[in-house]
Amino acid sequence: HSTASTSSPNGRDQHREARRERGILYPDTPRGEFPHLPKHDVLFTLCHADEKTLLAEEVDRIAAEVAAYDCHSLILSEEGLSEPLYRRLEHLKAALCVFEVEIICYFKRPDLFLESLWIQKCVEGRFKDDITVFVGREFNQQRLRYAQICNYWSSLGEVRAYNFEEIKAAGAFKSFLNAVGLEDMEVEEPFLNESTSVNCANLLAALNKSGQAYRIGRVAHMFREDRAKPALGRTLRQEVLDGCRPQLAKLKDRHGIAFDLTLPEGEADAPRTELPPDVVARAFEEALT
Repeated sequence: HSTASTSSPNGRDQHREARRERGILYPDTPRGEFPHLPKHDVLFTLCHADEKTLLAEEVDRIAAEVAAYDCHSLILSEEGLSEPLYRRLEHLKAALCVFEVEIICYFKRPDLFLESLWIQKCVEGRFKDDITVFVGREFNQQRLRYAQICNYWSSLGEVRAYNFEEIKAAGAFKSFLNAVGLEDMEVEEPFLNESTSVNCANLLAALNKSGQAYRIGRVAHMFREDRAKPALGRTLRQEVLDGCRPQLAKLKDRHGIAFDLTLPEGEADAPRTELPPDVVARAFEEALT
């Protein structure tokens, strides 16, 4: 769900050779929509496109790599596999059923997950509205059904779920190694990127809506000292958390995960959706290509 897409996959990529020596393969990753990132997004991309044949070929390619390195286990990592596209994900489950599978899920507190996901989509140029619109989308609400996500994947293998905020404090990558039985492997915890500020995300949404090309580096530079984080506002945040309580109760009962649902101190009641007109004007002047 949250796979520590900067931390854990980067760490897994950096220590690939050491794990091969232990019989554990992290397959090669330069395929899919984001070939520069050390994650297996090609699996999700093919599921999303409903490309059953190509997906089977990709799994065969991975199996061949396992055989070539004489490994007994492999690790696949892709946060998109947590999306509730269950009919299309059936193709992947069918392809993986020949393996003995364990599923490891990292979950963020629902409100924090929505904020992070909205910012990510704005940075990627895929969303053009403020966070209130994002929260209102039914598909994004479905992504908060954590117990349902675990239940879906449990038909393929054992599901182990973790509170991402807790394991991040102890080291996201080290936690992952512990989960896969490599507790004794000495590693340097990869760097966690500083999250884009809420103000920057709001501006990116406006630029995305404009339909004009812009220079993301220049926009980021404008907000390099901005650390604004809360975006939902207390009222909407409480609504999100209240709506998730039944699923969170099931998650705690089945997987032992509990979240501290205390609201951030000093957060305004209303969502943070507005930017000063002079900031917007400057961005359109400096960042448009």
